[in-house]
Amino acid sequence: MVPALGTAAAPAPGGDTARLRAVRRSTAEPVTILIAEADPRLRRLLRGMIETAGYTVLEAADGDQAWQMIQQRPPAVALLAVALPGWTGVELARALNMGRHHTATRVVLFARPKTAPEPEPALTGEAAPHLPMPCTRAQLLSVLREALAGQAPVSCSGAC
Repeated sequence: MVPALGTAAAPAPGGDTARLRAVRRSTAEPVTILIAEADPRLRRLLRGMIETAGYTVLEAADGDQAWQMIQQRPPAVALLAVALPGWTGVELARALNMGRHHTATRVVLFARPKTAPEPEPALTGEAAPHLPMPCTRAQLLSVLREALAGQAPVSCSGAC
C-alpha cells in the first residue's frame, strides 16, 4: 500500500523539505522510489537528490534487475531510464501499465541526452511522465510528487 501524500507532502516554498519529512514520518510505510539506470554515477546523483527529500530509494543497474525488484517489493514510483540493458524502460512501463499486480506503481521515464530518443506515449501502454535529463533537484522532485499524486503526465521544460 502506498501512503497518500496529498498536497501536504509538497516542500514549502524555497525548497524547504522539513514539511515533507514531517509528513513522511507520520506515515506507516516509507514512500519508496526505484531508480533504474545503468550508469552508477547518475544513479548516485539521483539517489542523493531523492533521499534528501525523505524518500526511500532502491537501485537497479538494468531492466531485468528492476523487474525483479518490482516483483519483490513494488515501489510507489519507478524512475526508469529509457535505455537500459535487458528490459528497456519503455518495456518495463508497458508491463507495469498492463499488469494487474503492480498497478499502484507509478512510472516516470527519463532519457539522458544523446543516449535514447524520448519514448512515444503509445509505446508505454499509457502516457507516463517524462523527465528529460539533465534536470534540477526541484524539477525531479516535482515530477515525483506529481506521479505520486496520480496527476496527468508531466515533463520538464526550459532548464531540463
